[in-house]
Amino acid sequence: IHFLFSGVIKETTKISLGKHFALSIPLAAKFSGKNFAFVPKLGFSTIFNNFSITLNGYRLVLFPIMDDLYWQGAGYHGNPDLKPEKGWGLDLTLNFKNTIFPFSLSFFTNYYESKIQWTYINNIYTTANLASAFYFGIDLNFTLNLFNNHLIIKENAEYLYTALLNENEPLTYGKKIMWTPDLTNSFSVSLVFNPILLTLEANYTGKRYISNLNISYLKPYTLVNFICEVNPSKNIKPYLRID
Repeated sequence: IHFLFSGVIKETTKISLGKHFALSIPLAAKFSGKNFAFVPKLGFSTIFNNFSITLNGYRLVLFPIMDDLYWQGAGYHGNPDLKPEKGWGLDLTLNFKNTIFPFSLSFFTNYYESKIQWTYINNIYTTANLASAFYFGIDLNFTLNLFNNHLIIKENAEYLYTALLNENEPLTYGKKIMWTPDLTNSFSVSLVFNPILLTLEANYTGKRYISNLNISYLKPYTLVNFICEVNPSKNIKPYLRID
């Protein structure tokens, strides 16, 4: 049995630069086990009635999770001596706030050093800080409200390109990161007839390579879920979910 105490302390300062422009300075200090990091961020946004553009630059620090540190399995085990992943990120978000069809489109890119990955060492698979890694993604979100909000359609799709950049491993250099899907998608349709809410959702997970050599992969799959909520009063909400 292992214990891993984690937490974060954060604040955000926002500065108005006139009617349509703003500057945000989020600062965070976070810890996980024996790891501690200061994570600054800087954001700039232009804001209009139904449209905004936000640009953010930030430091990236990802601490090892429990599986990375302590996983035990047949031929696999974690590494309790892992260091955090560190890097830098940049994202650009276009947000359209019209009342009928609000949606956002985001582009993001991240670069990590000391990337944690599973690797084959001494006849066993374990985790190690082996490589630098590059990410580029496109994220689309929208919500469509129809018939006076009785029909709600939601969509979230993300394409993610990854590349390992460890020059000491020529067989995996430039290859995609294992277990990381290239495409994910979540789509839901909700019928709202107070006090009843019915939702049907489908979650798609794309191809994931099972090693950083990018030879074999797991096929894409889709999960379909059904949710029924009844709200007869403020204090009672019967809830049924079928996955």
